[in-house]
Formats: sequence, C-alpha cells, structure tokens
Amino acid sequence: MEGNLRQIILWLAAVAVIVVVILGVRLAILRSAELAGSPLNPTLATSAPFGNPPKQWGVFANAFQINDLDDPFSPAKIDATIAVLKDLGVNAVLLPYEALPTGEPNDAVNDVMVDKFSKAGLSIVMLCCDGFEFGETNRYQAAYEFAQRLGQKYGNQIHYFQFLNEISGTAIKPGHSGFTFDDYEPEKYVKIRELLRGLTDGLASAS
Repeated sequence: MEGNLRQIILWLAAVAVIVVVILGVRLAILRSAELAGSPLNPTLATSAPFGNPPKQWGVFANAFQINDLDDPFSPAKIDATIAVLKDLGVNAVLLPYEALPTGEPNDAVNDVMVDKFSKAGLSIVMLCCDGFEFGETNRYQAAYEFAQRLGQKYGNQIHYFQFLNEISGTAIKPGHSGFTFDDYEPEKYVKIRELLRGLTDGLASAS
C-alpha cells in the first residue's frame, strides 16, 4: 500500500514539474514577443515599452516598379505604396538615391520620393552613391561636394544616410575572403577610402 502511494506521489510530482516547465516556456515566449513587438502583441510594434526608443519597422522602397525597371516613374504609384505601408504600420523606409544614365542625380524623382515619404511621417534612410561617377582624379573633392549638396538639399527631411553598400567587396581580390589585409587590392582600397572620406566630410559640413 505504501509502495503504491509513493508511486502516485512521485507521478503527481513529475506531472507538476512538467506543467511548471510548460508554463514557464510559454511565459518566456510571450514576454519575448512583447519586447519584440511581434504580431502576438501588435500594439507594441511602434510603442516605447519601458522607456526604450520606438521600434523601427522599415522596408526598402524603389521609385520604379519592381520587376519592370523600364516602367516610367509614377507619383500616383508611390502614393499607393505609402498607403499600404501606413496600413501595415511601417514607420521607416530605405530609399535609394536615384541617378540618371549620365551619372548625375535624378532630382525629378528624388525630390518627389523624399517629399512624399517625409510628409507621410516615415523615417527615411537614404542609400546613395551606387551608380554615381566621381572620376579618377580629385575623388575626395568630388565626393565632398556631392555629399555637401545632398545634406543641404535634404538635411531637414532625412536624418540618416548610408553611403554605398557592401563596399568591402569592391576592393577584395578575386577568390579571397576579405578577413586579412592581404585580401585587398591596395589601389582599390585607397580609392574607396578617399571616396568615403569625401562623402562623410561633405555631409558633415552641411549639417
């Protein structure tokens, strides 16, 4: 009799431990979801819990239709895109700084994109300089003037700029990983260095 009672007690204790573990895991998942602002608690997606900065939920937006690069620029399509993003709760956007085939800024497109997304209340991060030409001489000065103009033109609407994208790959020797100094082409590295110095200094001069 005592043996059966002991087995029952041990069995109940084991069940209790399993229940506690399951509840603990479930609470941990819910807590993580709240802090991350996941769909389990969407009200926190753009709020500031515990005094932290508001969550940034961003997307990449292109001035031209994806999958149809020859499609002409349409401000009406941008308005429709913004409406969808606002409905989803998106509050940040990465915009590429568009260039003309000549390598000059496409102000007709860039001005509209920045103006529309800014007025919609979305935080803008501008990705620029891909596709632009700075020449082989006076690279620093050309980049400086480019970024200075950029800051003067959009400084009140854009607070974050990303100069180039995955730039390390430009100077890496073919077949190398990029983890050591010897993996890079010295001449290409110097060109990229001067380009970035000019861009950052030029933007800083406009702020």
